Amino acid sequence: MGYFPVFLDLKDKLVVIVGGGLEAARKVDLLVHEQARIHIFADDLIPSLLALVEGEYVHWFRRPPQAEDLAKAFLVVVTSGQKQVARQIFQEVNPAQRLVNSADDVPNSNFIFGSVTSSGPVQVAVATSGKSPAFGQHLRDRIGALLREERVGELVDFLGGWRPHVTQALGTHAQRSRFWHRLLESPLPQFIRSGEPQLATETFHQILNEERRTK
Repeated sequence: MGYFPVFLDLKDKLVVIVGGGLEAARKVDLLVHEQARIHIFADDLIPSLLALVEGEYVHWFRRPPQAEDLAKAFLVVVTSGQKQVARQIFQEVNPAQRLVNSADDVPNSNFIFGSVTSSGPVQVAVATSGKSPAFGQHLRDRIGALLREERVGELVDFLGGWRPHVTQALGTHAQRSRFWHRLLESPLPQFIRSGEPQLATETFHQILNEERRTK
């Protein structure tokens, strides 16, 4: 079974979490940073999860989710570890074409969480189609170390800051594409890695002026 990789905008979307243990806390900690509206359904919460409930986006209901709770959800995550509960929720939610994930229960999920690492605005997610989450985490850690070593987040922030300027200076998509590829193949990334932003800026303007002259 294959999975289509996608990144979701969860801001103000309703996410239902079933369960109040460590796995629920991990998921809520990730989701709250995306400004999702989170409804947790559990009899009890571990202390770390209870602390998150005090925030603006997280609400706790001390009961099982009802059909109307699930019907309003954009995404449902079952972390209770009870396969019968996961099966019932999946049968309720999947026909309505809503996203549902049951922890360590691929048959009762229609999406999986990848192992994510980031550097500034750059995010990389690794998935193994549910076959070996441990290897996905191992690979994520290796990629994360490379992103930090290469200061990729700083490089992308630099490029993004100049993007409107480039759009105005170069009139066609072909010109802009050629410019960005030239820039990435130039010494500019190395100047960012070595903490020399002035040299990076000079290189940027040099290559941009060359592209302007070829219009």
